Amino acid sequence: MYALVSPSILVKIIGISGILIFSLIWISFGHFDIITFIRITSISAMILGLLLWVIGATDVWRWLWRLGLRYHYFPDFGHLIYPDINGIWAGDIKSNWEIHRARLAMENNKNDALVTFDSISSNSDNKENTNDLIEPKLLAVRIKSNWFKISITMETNDDYSTSKTITVIPLRAQGAGNPKLYYIYQNITRSPQITDSAYHDGAAWFEIIRDPLKMIGLYWTNRNWTQGLNTAGTIDLFLYETDPSKKVDWDKVNNTLKSVQTNRIELN
Repeated sequence: MYALVSPSILVKIIGISGILIFSLIWISFGHFDIITFIRITSISAMILGLLLWVIGATDVWRWLWRLGLRYHYFPDFGHLIYPDINGIWAGDIKSNWEIHRARLAMENNKNDALVTFDSISSNSDNKENTNDLIEPKLLAVRIKSNWFKISITMETNDDYSTSKTITVIPLRAQGAGNPKLYYIYQNITRSPQITDSAYHDGAAWFEIIRDPLKMIGLYWTNRNWTQGLNTAGTIDLFLYETDPSKKVDWDKVNNTLKSVQTNRIELN
């Protein structure tokens, strides 16, 4: 996340912090010579490095972010730089896989007759359009981030597959827009179905919306792309747990989604 801050500002912050630390240690020494200068420089560098690690690699920075939400006189870093997205996000994923499956079934039943999305719609048990074929799937997204690394893990309640992060790119809000998050991952399926693959890569992008905090976006994969079965769809996520280390409670995830969808309440 340090890439969200321009290099010139980072250099200024590190430089000013280093000078302040050096000055305080110099004052404590009470005298100055070349040996003292070398000692003070070494001690200052160690303290500065430790300070940057504590702020960037631990939850200290999250505490600083919360101050801006609680006290109006403190900078709101979540708005000025990037929101704290740590936690477990509850949501649903709508994939076009059901459309693929319906098309395959129709081709098998109709001796390779031409199949289009319109024909799927008209022969899908009176469903009005292809969007009705896209059934949402319960999803939990675990995000762990600090100033040096962001990791994302997607989990589903059927344990069909798992994913691991390849790269994550956060982008600050531009103008009146919202912050973005771009994500590339690898999915692993231990016991894939005949139409699936054991491994595939995928990508997603999210728009982060505040009040209440939520993420909406799209995803796409290269799953079975040689057979024309690569998938894509939408993902809607709501933050329901701020501690990403906790175990996913699927009943709580389901209840959270029902509350959001039916009552439009603001999540805690």
